[in-house]
Amino acid sequence: MKRIIDEETKTIWYFSESGFPTYMAISVYRKRNPSYEHCIASKECWEKLCATNKPMKI
Repeated sequence: MKRIIDEETKTIWYFSESGFPTYMAISVYRKRNPSYEHCIASKECWEKLCATNKPMKI
């Protein structure tokens, strides 16, 4: 799974090709960063985010 952190909007975006089982781990990340909004990006949304941000592996 990869993520993009938008410090301006305090949002962490997640994307995974594998889908549902991988996204179950997001609850752990929510506990680590409770002040951020956590969102799952569609493939189209992820591509738009990658145009302006560098994704990081978790």
